[in-house]
Amino acid sequence: MASFVLVHGSGQNASCWSQVRRVLVERGHNVACPELAKRAAEATLEDHARTIANHVTDDGVIVAAHSFSGAFLPLVPGMRACGALVYFAAVIPEPGKSVREQFVEDP
Repeated sequence: MASFVLVHGSGQNASCWSQVRRVLVERGHNVACPELAKRAAEATLEDHARTIANHVTDDGVIVAAHSFSGAFLPLVPGMRACGALVYFAAVIPEPGKSVREQFVEDP
């Protein structure tokens, strides 16, 4: 049995994982799908990463993020140890660049 934290992208909400979650739970896995605040203009990358980290229950949890939520993944292990990070069609941050700079350079 494995544990997963599945993180939605900026254009979805946690329910986008409902079918995947159902299949994983049916197979005996633990699954959390945190809801990230989309309308919180003052929220930082760290704030979103903290929301994700709060759902990591042990150091073997697999954290998977979709779309823009990939920008938060590298911050999660600094807040809570986890087993693996999975970028599911997600932004892969480039060290030293903001996500905005990445998109301008490589749309």
